[in-house]
Amino acid sequence: MYRIVFIIFFTFSFLTSGAQTLFSIDGKKVNMEEFNADCQGLVKEEDGWDFDRLVEMYADYRLEVYDAKKRKLDTTKLYRQAMNYYGNFLITQHVFSSKTAQQYLKESLERSKFQYRVSYIKVKISANSKTDTMVAYRKAMKIRDRLLGGYDFSRLARQLSDDENASFNGGLLGWVAPCDFNCGYMAENYIISHYDKPEWSMPVRSGDYFYIIKVDGKREAVSSVKLGIVLKYKKKSPLYNDSIRRVLSGAYKDLNQGKSLLTVQEKYSEFPYKTFETSLENAYKHFSTQISKTEKIGDLSPVFETDYFIGFVKLEGRTPKVFDEDYKKEIEEKFYGNNAYKRCYNDFFDSLKVNSGYQKLSSVKPLYKLFPDSAIYLGKWKPEGYLGFYTEPLFKFYGTEYTLGDFAQYVYDTQSESPYDAIEHYLQEKYDEYLRMLAGTKIFEIIKNNKNYISKMRVFTDYELYKLAELKNGFYKNASDIDKVYAFYKTSGLSYKTSHVLKIAFYDYLTDKNRKKALKFVQTNGGGNETAFLKPVKSGVFQKGDDPLADKIINDYDSGNYSNIIDIEEQHLIAVTKVEKVPEELSKNEIYPLVRPVYLQSQKENYLKQLRLKYKLEIWEDIK
Repeated sequence: MYRIVFIIFFTFSFLTSGAQTLFSIDGKKVNMEEFNADCQGLVKEEDGWDFDRLVEMYADYRLEVYDAKKRKLDTTKLYRQAMNYYGNFLITQHVFSSKTAQQYLKESLERSKFQYRVSYIKVKISANSKTDTMVAYRKAMKIRDRLLGGYDFSRLARQLSDDENASFNGGLLGWVAPCDFNCGYMAENYIISHYDKPEWSMPVRSGDYFYIIKVDGKREAVSSVKLGIVLKYKKKSPLYNDSIRRVLSGAYKDLNQGKSLLTVQEKYSEFPYKTFETSLENAYKHFSTQISKTEKIGDLSPVFETDYFIGFVKLEGRTPKVFDEDYKKEIEEKFYGNNAYKRCYNDFFDSLKVNSGYQKLSSVKPLYKLFPDSAIYLGKWKPEGYLGFYTEPLFKFYGTEYTLGDFAQYVYDTQSESPYDAIEHYLQEKYDEYLRMLAGTKIFEIIKNNKNYISKMRVFTDYELYKLAELKNGFYKNASDIDKVYAFYKTSGLSYKTSHVLKIAFYDYLTDKNRKKALKFVQTNGGGNETAFLKPVKSGVFQKGDDPLADKIINDYDSGNYSNIIDIEEQHLIAVTKVEKVPEELSKNEIYPLVRPVYLQSQKENYLKQLRLKYKLEIWEDIK
């Protein structure tokens, strides 16, 4: 949204303290404070990095950033997009730290200490017009009337609710905390204030929906439940499914008559576990929200049915939710996406509008004055021919005046607009531009008064420039070209070939005493049949990967260490070898993945060598 925010970032001067200097680029010093800010979280003392080498790597990084600025990469569209993203991030941080947001967050934490058993039907408002709102409201009222008339709730929810989960849960959410409900502030408030009145609400407008809500309980928050499971899996046959419904009704009756859960499970259940402990959310997701109808330990849920199985559970235990720091972080993450935070975000922009001195004419000029010639919509009209008439002011944004001529040019440029739509769109476009300017000004204020933001901003902008430089230099594009990589290989002195193929015969000389005698015999006879001190083990033609022992010998050959007779002393073995096939150079396609990283690094090293000379990089001698 904030297209001009980057200008403020670009012109902002980031000052650093007089910390210890590490190196200089073009005479400009880079100190330890900047090094710590850029490398924080990436390098740990126990990693054993050589500090000198680390500083050299960091200096190369800063060289690329400096070069990117010299090449004006901070004026490109990609850079502006990155700055827009970071501008929004700063506004988000600012909004989140505001007193109003922190109050909402505190309220969310307090509310999350309790869970409410909620059922609802959700009716979507198709658009924001009054007509569509009334259509949705009347639909919601008709649903409520049917509920009050005795219609089955779960059936109505499956048929009429605009909640995508209604087909699974029949409109019963189970025990939920308000922060999990995320249905809008009005609906949340209704739930919290009506838990002791289990009746269907009037339609509650919250966001783009009407909710018909019933709350029939409140309890301290539970994080997980331990369940005894009795279920049978369904099949395609309706007759079979009817039979398991009858079977499970019998199982349910047996439990109510005092039989143990274990006995019933062994007789009826197909679930692999007798008891199953999981989070409340997972229990609802994998089984049914009907679980929520178990009030106390030992209660049985109603029999429930999904697309895959029919069953019921016995509540064996439940674990209260622990409100520690981890849970607080979890609530904070949820808070970013919920309606309370969106209200804070909108309040922020509303405050910009209210406090900005924004002015607009109370009414736009009559439309007949704007369109003296219908040719404006046919692409024939030229705005410059009417400059005298069209210098008349149309409206003003914060000191900037827009004339009828400005609007006429806009209409001419956007030929598809009708006159009635055009004026609305034009006003909105200028209004959005104005808000972007206000937001940019606010971000500047946020940064300049906060040392932490200044440091983060420099780190972020430098890294974005570094990524742009890497992209613009074309190293990766070059490295994706097989022909360029292969041409580099031919001039680099590198050599990638296939391995030797060897004919090898292995002999076991049994004991250390036989070693000299066996070696002499092999040297004289080249191996041979079994003797009292020499036993053939295996022989054949071996390629790389065929045999671990053969691989070691092939590696020696590939390294230039040739020998026809090899003593493998630790295993009492002698190997007699003969070359079957000498190495051949790999094909271009086989060489490419091996040489590509070398070529990539070579390009970058050459580039950095040029930068070090061009910008007079000087690493200070006393950095340690």
